[in-house]
Amino acid sequence: MKKVVLGALVVFLLFAGRSLATTYTFVEEFFGTPDDLYFVPLNEGEEVILFFDLIGFGGYAQINYLLGGTQTWLPTQEAVGFVPGHHLIESAKLSLSLLDFYYDEETATIKTGLLDGDEVLWLESFDLYYPDSLLLTADFDLLSLGFKEYLEDGRFEALVVALANPSGCSPSNFSIAQASLTVVAHTPEPASLILVGTGILGISRLVRKKRSA
Repeated sequence: MKKVVLGALVVFLLFAGRSLATTYTFVEEFFGTPDDLYFVPLNEGEEVILFFDLIGFGGYAQINYLLGGTQTWLPTQEAVGFVPGHHLIESAKLSLSLLDFYYDEETATIKTGLLDGDEVLWLESFDLYYPDSLLLTADFDLLSLGFKEYLEDGRFEALVVALANPSGCSPSNFSIAQASLTVVAHTPEPASLILVGTGILGISRLVRKKRSA
């Protein structure tokens, strides 16, 4: 019976400490919003690297043009204040809002990737076709993809490439209306740490008394 009570007390302390935690949402965005007319064209064979920095003001987006040269954008919305090791990540989502101004049967082939420096962690290709709308938003759950540990330092890279259309019937061109990274994290409050620490200390004393008896 005592073991059951002690186990229940441990569970209670853990949940009590978590309930006192503060939740934070970090959002960093590039290229305007999906609803405005600001967009960045990406032609077949070109790529954009998105570097998200949730710690400070180090984020940027860089387009590598097919004919050479690059262009760099700063975030339209900065996310700052993430502290590695202090903010504990609960969820993370990469969102891409893509535009095509043609209502014909043009299909843009896109490759989306996640990077760690020069190392490619994950790649996925998909076709973008607009039967009824100019805008498509693709969301990627980064925790489900297994990239939590790569987010814990507060910095993250993503890659978007316009691939050649396999059919060759039309160029695989599109525009990026918005790219964003949304991270939800929590930090335990000092009161919760004191509560959990005091509870664990009390449990250890009970265990020692039981053993000495």
